[in-house]
Amino acid sequence: MRIAPRTLSLRAHGPVALLLAGGATIAGFAASTGVQISYVALDETLHKQSAVNYTAGLPGSLFHDLAARATTRLYPLLISPLFELFDGDVAIRAAKVVSAVMLASAAIPVYLLARRVIASRWLAALAGLASIAVPWLVLSTTLFTESLAYPAFLWATLAIVSAIASPSPRRDLLAVAAIGLATVSRTQMFVVFVAYALLIGLGQAQLLRRQGPAVWRRVGAPRLREFPFSTGIVVIACLVVVALLADGSLGARLARVLGAYGEIQHRANVTPDASLGLLFEFVALSIGVGLLPAMLGAAWYGSALTARAREEIWRFASSVLVIASVLVLGTLYAQGGFLGAISEERYYFYVVPLIWIGALAALEQPRLVRRSGVGMAGGLLVVALGAVPLTVPLTHETAFLAPVAASVAHFMPPLLEDLGTTTGLVGITLRDGLAILALVAMLAAVVVWDRSRRALAGLVVLAAAAQCGLTAYVFSAAGGGVDGVPARTGASFAGLGWIDRALSEGQIAAWVDNQSRFSDTFVAMQRDTVFWNDQLRQLVRLPASGLPAASVPLYTLSMLDVVADPATGELDRSDGFDHVAQSAASPLFQLAGSRLAMAPDGYVELVRLEQPYRARWNATGLSPEGWVLEGAPVRILAAAPDRVAQAFRVALTFTGPDQPTAVTVRIGRATRTLSFAVAGQAHVARFDVCGSAAIKGELVTLQAAVLPDGRRVGASLRNVVATGLSGSRAQAACKRVAGA
Repeated sequence: MRIAPRTLSLRAHGPVALLLAGGATIAGFAASTGVQISYVALDETLHKQSAVNYTAGLPGSLFHDLAARATTRLYPLLISPLFELFDGDVAIRAAKVVSAVMLASAAIPVYLLARRVIASRWLAALAGLASIAVPWLVLSTTLFTESLAYPAFLWATLAIVSAIASPSPRRDLLAVAAIGLATVSRTQMFVVFVAYALLIGLGQAQLLRRQGPAVWRRVGAPRLREFPFSTGIVVIACLVVVALLADGSLGARLARVLGAYGEIQHRANVTPDASLGLLFEFVALSIGVGLLPAMLGAAWYGSALTARAREEIWRFASSVLVIASVLVLGTLYAQGGFLGAISEERYYFYVVPLIWIGALAALEQPRLVRRSGVGMAGGLLVVALGAVPLTVPLTHETAFLAPVAASVAHFMPPLLEDLGTTTGLVGITLRDGLAILALVAMLAAVVVWDRSRRALAGLVVLAAAAQCGLTAYVFSAAGGGVDGVPARTGASFAGLGWIDRALSEGQIAAWVDNQSRFSDTFVAMQRDTVFWNDQLRQLVRLPASGLPAASVPLYTLSMLDVVADPATGELDRSDGFDHVAQSAASPLFQLAGSRLAMAPDGYVELVRLEQPYRARWNATGLSPEGWVLEGAPVRILAAAPDRVAQAFRVALTFTGPDQPTAVTVRIGRATRTLSFAVAGQAHVARFDVCGSAAIKGELVTLQAAVLPDGRRVGASLRNVVATGLSGSRAQAACKRVAGA
């Protein structure tokens, strides 16, 4: 029978069209949420800072990047043009669209991998789409490297499988290059080369077992010549290790190249709870794909390694299992074992496409996979679900770091409680409920296995629908649609990028590290402001303020230390930064100038500095939290906020501890004594100064209280506001000063 050309076209191009259209739809779904996310995670501040660094000075800025996490530099490099073209808040939202496309592009290597063992193009396309319509798609709503590392890992896996199946120097080079790209996408992927080298070694061992020692004389060298690049890397790596061991610098070099993963060199054993950590991730990934695909995938890989499997299937299954095992075990070893409530699935979700490929291959190859294999795989999953606790709470961050475990632990217990109330089956725990669901899925698959392939396909479709439903729930949590979980979306992005929008093109600003440490809010304020404004390029510090070293992400900025003249407040430098963002009422240190803009929260201001640079407020001797310590008078200097002022008023706000205390405040000749009789009592001391020149003063503790850490203090200086006066207000202020 002759097949119509239109039918041939549909068979040939329909699956690819489905793959591309479906991938674009899924990417659009993720991007529509990503562009609304205003919550900032710590790691993405570093990737954003790297991207900003790469907008100039390449290639030097690429190799000398303080914000980089070891080799993880490709992702920020790819999004860096966005920060050259747009204001920070626009560039970040555009980068999240790009991230969604990156992660969704993983459908292409999954399709190509699936085609190596699945004859149906349609099933291969479904494997690709099922591998991206996953709960971990939510990672693309943050500037995390997983968006790039996910497809990079799968391309590397495809290259390795191809090289192992049909060895040649060209395929070896492609595999090495793909592994290299994966490693610079995310340092975690360096273990993939270990897996590749292990597969090459196992292939050589297999030849030796089959043909005896003579194989080394006949095909040993030619076999190695089929992998010249990977073999060369192994030899060079061994020589480098020996050389570094000889001069004692191996540990430092590994730490520099591998970053946090360099800690593996200090681990002498595996922690006792490592097996629990492995089971936790196995359970989370299985739930994330709808349970049944995990059973079918495990059954297929088990059958693919038996003698009844074809050679190409056996080789594929053995290759991907070695790669997945090395990645998972290496990551778990670096992680140090089970992390309990802070466990993260994002380190392990890379193996999900391999699960889906196995599940759909089992659907297509019923003669390879037996009913008993499905039952055994399902039984193991039932036991694991009943034994492993899902202890991760659903919060801002776990909603994308461990979306499956956190989400299921959030929504299932109330459902089980309602079910118990309705049916009388009270006391069903989360683990019981999950084990029951897995048992039902396993029994259904076993019953229909040899009877109806359509019924089995229907079960797989139901599992895929469950996966998509869980994905929708995870994204709903990000948007505030889940009770008890605050939304990560919703904000005035123009307001978040207020500094970039207030500066002209080409202008940059410096961040003044003058935030008092009396609460942890300064961390979020620093992080968010630096994250959303890419024209913040420098960090100004006053070492005399006594603040600790800058933390993330401030330390990634170009740092300038300044010294203020104790008599005039003038700084020891008059160039390098013309605009600064600073806490407008910092009790430690403030620079003088004209205000250009104010943050929406009213805490940070953007100032165009006067020439020469000077301080409008400077306090030396305060603790980082603003405490006036007993026996250590605080030297202060106050000045008008601008030189055109004829007089100025400075208002100092103090808060007392939980015991009675008293402090004296002196500015010029005026003195105030403040008593704090009630815990947390606040006082405001106001002083008028005639003229705009700097005036000295001091803060002294008269009656002290003892803090829990043993320090004796009088009160905490929380805010200092200097206001310029002119005209009649200045005249009135000068009269009051003269009268005093």
